[in-house]
Amino acid sequence: MYQVFLTKTAQQGLQGLPKNLQAKCHKIFETLRSDPLLGKKLIGVLSSYRSIRLTTYRIIYRQEKEKLVIFVVSIRHRKEVYKKLTE
Repeated sequence: MYQVFLTKTAQQGLQGLPKNLQAKCHKIFETLRSDPLLGKKLIGVLSSYRSIRLTTYRIIYRQEKEKLVIFVVSIRHRKEVYKKLTE
């Protein structure tokens, strides 16, 4: 079973979501604990990350297999999430 940790940026993104989407995020985090390959693998410079769709938002995370840890690095609207990660 994996542990899920949120970065400060991801925590801020989560707090900025409507309450109903925050609840869905928590369910996704629980699912990630047992299924870390749930999200779509990203390509290019973001190839070490995976993405999960949440309506018009994206949850971006990376998995560390040897430590059984998942770091959620960003939760943002789909129009800005990938730009912010590559800056």
